[in-house]
Amino acid sequence: MKSKKWYIIGLVSLGVILFGIILVIRQMNLSNMDGKYHYYYNDSQTYSDEVSLIIHGNDVSIINDDEKTSVKLDKKNKIISGWINAPYTYQDGVLNFGDEQYAEENSKAYKNSK
Repeated sequence: MKSKKWYIIGLVSLGVILFGIILVIRQMNLSNMDGKYHYYYNDSQTYSDEVSLIIHGNDVSIINDDEKTSVKLDKKNKIISGWINAPYTYQDGVLNFGDEQYAEENSKAYKNSK
């Protein structure tokens, strides 16, 4: 009887640990913003064909007319800073800050606009 009790406790504990690991991995994937992004044109409601922004970790390169400008992401406070200091939002591969919107190449928003 005692061994059965410990067996059940062990299985429940293992299940809780595995569930926790899955949640951590899922959160890590959700917060990963790395990738190439395309600028959104409000007037034509389309995205640019050329890459306009690249994110790698907390480093952001904004590409404009063959020039690169570097800024930083503060993911904890959701602020983009450098030559611009602005709050940002990020959801489903779409990044918004200031009056600008960018979509990641592999996001649904970008693919649906093509």
